Amino acid sequence: MGQMWDDFDDGRRRDSSEASESVARKIWLLMELLRHRQVRYTEYEALHGGGKRSFQRDLQQLRTIGKTAGFTISPIKDGLVRLTSYDTALRRLDDARPPLLRLLAELARTLGEPIQGEIGAIVDGAPEGEVFLHVQAPKLVEGSQVAKVYEKLKDAWASPAGRASVRFRYRGANAAAPEERVVDPYRVIVRSGRYYLSGYDLKRRDWRLFALDAIVGLPTRAGTVRTDRKIPEQQENADVLGFIKGPGREAAVTVEFSPKVAASATSRIWRHDQKVEKLPGGRARITVPVADPEEVVRWAFGFGADARIVAPASAVKAARDLARSLVKAHEPPAE
Repeated sequence: MGQMWDDFDDGRRRDSSEASESVARKIWLLMELLRHRQVRYTEYEALHGGGKRSFQRDLQQLRTIGKTAGFTISPIKDGLVRLTSYDTALRRLDDARPPLLRLLAELARTLGEPIQGEIGAIVDGAPEGEVFLHVQAPKLVEGSQVAKVYEKLKDAWASPAGRASVRFRYRGANAAAPEERVVDPYRVIVRSGRYYLSGYDLKRRDWRLFALDAIVGLPTRAGTVRTDRKIPEQQENADVLGFIKGPGREAAVTVEFSPKVAASATSRIWRHDQKVEKLPGGRARITVPVADPEEVVRWAFGFGADARIVAPASAVKAARDLARSLVKAHEPPAE
């Protein structure tokens, strides 16, 4: 109880420790909170080390998860943190620790590199047995351009001397030629099978997403990151739709699904604030607010003729234009 807790600051700077250790710490914290409704810093420090900043960072990341997973965690007081509210269904996780670890191991094997390397320790130490949920996703091909770009970005992020800025040439969607960017790297995310860097663009003084396959050549280091920043909430979340950001206000795009796919489409969270409307005859609609409506158009086309854009008019037009271009692209060659 002799710890002084007023020296916690708002720093969120990552160290260069293995990602698998970070995952294991947060799993342990969540399990202890579910079991005892509280955790003391002294217990955390004795088992994991890392200090107060690590303890605070792990709790902050769990609080972010809790916004959509159904639990809240109190502020730190006298070295103690409490689970202040939670969905009772989460208690089942405590009885399912071995299956949970096996699930993480299965996810690592299924997703391949770089995910498998990041949580390799969990893969090696997971209990024997099968898992029920299997996930398939595109893997990075070792030695490919995107894999090489990823490794360069990761090396800069995990530099022993402190996270390094990176310099690279980037070919934007509407750019006539690649442009040089100097970026502080913070995270690589995967959306719809494509890898993106979430980073702070030093020239534009704003957060940006960069598709790794649009980086020309390989990134190089450009000095040590001098400013600690927290990833903005819009890039921190796990939304599948709406992660592409743009200027201006978000537009609400509505997609209608046929009875054939409505149950499947509405059973998943594509965006945390999505609105689902059940319609007669087994049909359904999903409305999502996004900065780039064409992102939703491309996603809806993945359902084929069983999904159609119904609003707003600009998104309907974008869908119609895309459909026409697809028809033209698939016309048989002239004899």
